[in-house]
Amino acid sequence: MMRLMRVYGADLLDGFETAVEARVNWVSEHRDKIDLAIEQGIGASALDLMIQETAATASQLDTVRENLKRLIQERYPMGSPDGQTG
Repeated sequence: MMRLMRVYGADLLDGFETAVEARVNWVSEHRDKIDLAIEQGIGASALDLMIQETAATASQLDTVRENLKRLIQERYPMGSPDGQTG
């Protein structure tokens, strides 16, 4: 599958890998902070920053998902119930 994606959507695959890596890195780097925040609480500014960062990585994943969806629909149309495609 990855080889096919490299052929048909190299930019999309790169975007996917970058988005997933950013999310994994963020979670890995902040896991202890999140656990501590749950146990002891967290300041408003630190919470705001955490929310912004996690929202940014989630947005990257969402963008890649939408791009992948569009690529699949454009390259492999399944048609509609009435037999028309597109």
